[in-house]
Amino acid sequence: MTTLDVEPVRIRTDEYDRMTEAGLFDGRHIDLLEGTLYEMPPMRTPHLIVLVRLQQMLAPLNAERRLLVQIPLRVPDFDEPEPDLAVLREPLGRHKPTAADSLLVIEVSDSTLRFDRERKLPAYRRGGVDEVWIVNVPDRQLEVTDALGTRVFRRGDPTAATVEGVSVDLAALFADLESE
Repeated sequence: MTTLDVEPVRIRTDEYDRMTEAGLFDGRHIDLLEGTLYEMPPMRTPHLIVLVRLQQMLAPLNAERRLLVQIPLRVPDFDEPEPDLAVLREPLGRHKPTAADSLLVIEVSDSTLRFDRERKLPAYRRGGVDEVWIVNVPDRQLEVTDALGTRVFRRGDPTAATVEGVSVDLAALFADLESE
């Protein structure tokens, strides 16, 4: 008797987009990574506060239509993660943005820290993102990954993180956060 290996079906980004447009995921936060669907947990209060503060700090980029908030980025052919923030190389055009269109991607991480490091960060880098920031809320630090590797900045560090000349003050970013 012949035995066959059973392989999982990997979902492609175009299939995922059709599923989304058909309303299969309405009311659910789903990310596609390596062809697999992941339901992301709801946003907790510290995550929300840090996300709003980052949006405010990066407001000059928003004025240029280069700052995206929780918009999926296509990484052909099997990834379509949804970062918290993305800074585009050029103002948003008429097509769905891809990871390659992004200069910087930012993930605010609390309950999904390990997932963001192990699954999302590699997808962004595979897709051509130059720099990925993981805002590590539990440890109150910023993990910056680029072609040089990963560097960690803590809220007391005098060096502020910058993107396109816009600074992010880590002390202000993490000030007065309650732990959940």
